[in-house]
Amino acid sequence: MGTRYVSLFEDENILQSINIAKNEIYIQSIQDLTLYSLHHLKTNLNSNEFNKAINIYQEILENDTNIEITDEKKNQLINQFNQIISHINWDIYIATNEFEKSCEALYMWAPVADELKILDREIILNSMILKWKNIKVEFKKLINI
Repeated sequence: MGTRYVSLFEDENILQSINIAKNEIYIQSIQDLTLYSLHHLKTNLNSNEFNKAINIYQEILENDTNIEITDEKKNQLINQFNQIISHINWDIYIATNEFEKSCEALYMWAPVADELKILDREIILNSMILKWKNIKVEFKKLINI
């Protein structure tokens, strides 16, 4: 965007792209955080509330006013998330990169030309990983573990 940063936010097409990207990244982040939270509670508090994952996700989608999606899209996302959680082995979930999907969503949905994104892939993914580290620290403080 460079020096045209401010003027580009007056462009309806740019704003539409940013809003689509924002929603997609946010939705994936909600999924990742829901899964991380439930697994963390299992690991540290021996909680087995995994059956509530879909309810938590659905409630967020239905009540969060920051998400701008249709009811059809919400239902599709809930079904997709249900498929994801039905295949998770909760005992080894954290051994993988627990926020990988939201990091990839940032890379995929960023409204930047693909040929430019390729050059910055590692920077984009690492920036999101660092943001998630801060969230994890705050989460642990909030639940006092």
